[in-house]
Amino acid sequence: MAVRKGAWRLAQITVVTLPFTAGVGYARSGIEGILAALLAAGVCAGGAIASLLAIGPVWRLPQSVHRVLLGMLIRMGVPLVACIGIVASSQTLVKAGAPVMILGYYLLMLIAETWLVLKLMSTVKTNETPRE
Repeated sequence: MAVRKGAWRLAQITVVTLPFTAGVGYARSGIEGILAALLAAGVCAGGAIASLLAIGPVWRLPQSVHRVLLGMLIRMGVPLVACIGIVASSQTLVKAGAPVMILGYYLLMLIAETWLVLKLMSTVKTNETPRE
């Protein structure tokens, strides 16, 4: 249940920051900038939420290295593949700043997900429910 709340929090952070990045994208490139912001938000939030949900079932394993590596692979892999695909296929999105927005959202999601994972790991160690 705590993992689902964490995924919900990541989605909320994405929705709250999306108007700002869409505004920056629109000021920079018009409608293409808004599309770049939506793409960056979706890709990075999707990767962070998928990472959190994928490592949720293995919280109780004694080896934490597996959890960290699995989370890193998913969290980094999804935005990296999307960024490579955008650069290779769409010069319009590159000019609109999609790779830069993906990097910005990646950093935001990395900070938020790390905070949530640390919070969840502390609740597993103490067998408590996470504080709101």
